[in-house]
Amino acid sequence: MTESFKEKQNELQRALEGASEYRERNGVLEENIKMLREQLEEYLEMDRFASSDEEDLNSGVENEKVSAENALLKKQIEKKEEEIMGLRDKLEKTETSLGVATGRYMMNSQSHEPTILETQLVETKLALAQARTSRDTIAMKYRSLESSFVSLKLELADTKSREDDQVYLNGVLRDTSSRLKKEKENMESYLKKKELRDGGRDVAGNSGQGKIKWQKALKKLLSVRKEVEEEEKDDEKKIELMREGSVKHDPPPPPPTTIAK
Repeated sequence: MTESFKEKQNELQRALEGASEYRERNGVLEENIKMLREQLEEYLEMDRFASSDEEDLNSGVENEKVSAENALLKKQIEKKEEEIMGLRDKLEKTETSLGVATGRYMMNSQSHEPTILETQLVETKLALAQARTSRDTIAMKYRSLESSFVSLKLELADTKSREDDQVYLNGVLRDTSSRLKKEKENMESYLKKKELRDGGRDVAGNSGQGKIKWQKALKKLLSVRKEVEEEEKDDEKKIELMREGSVKHDPPPPPPTTIAK
C-alpha cells in the first residue's frame, strides 16, 4: 500500500470521525426539539384551559376581543408546530446524507485505486460540509423558534390575566346591580307604606302632616337615586381603568342595606 493511499485513507478516517461527531450533535438537537414539542403541548393545554374559561364569561365586546386573541395565538402555536415537523424532516434528510457519506467511505477504504479514492474523498468532504451548513441553519431556526415560544408564553399569560380581570369585573357588576335593585325595592316599599299610612291620616284631617312627610320621603328617594347614579358612574370609570390595567382590584361591595321602617 503506497504512502499516498495511506494518507488518503487517513483523511477519510478523519472525515468519518467528523460525521460521527455531527450525528451526536444532531442527536442533541433532536432532543432539544423533543423538549420544545413537550413545551408546545403545555402551551396548547394552557390555551384549551383558557378557552374553556370563556364559557363562564358574559358575552360582550371585551370577551369577543379576548376570544379573537386566543384564536390568533392558537394559530401561531400550530404554525410553530408545523415548523418543528419541518425541522425534523430536515434532520432525517441530513442523517440520510451522512449515512450515504459513511457508506462511500467504507467502500473507499477497501479500494486500492488512488484516483477513485481521491474522487470519493472530495465527495465525502463536500457532503460533510453541506451537512454542517444544514446543521447550523437548523440550530439558528431552533433558537429563533425558542425565542418565539417565550413570547407566545408571555402573551398567553397576559391573555389569561385579562380573562381573570373580566371575570372579576363581571362579578362586581352583578353584585352592584343586585345591591342597587335591592336598595330600590326597599325604598319603594318604604315610600309606599309611608304614603298609605300618612296619606290616610291627611285625608282624615291631620293638618297636612302626612303630605309633608310624603314629600320629605320623595326628596330622600331622589337624593338616594342621585347617589346611586353617581356611584354607577364611578364604577364604570373604575372598570374602564381596570381594563386598561392601571387600577388594582377593589374589595367586593358591601351587602345590600335595609332601610329602617
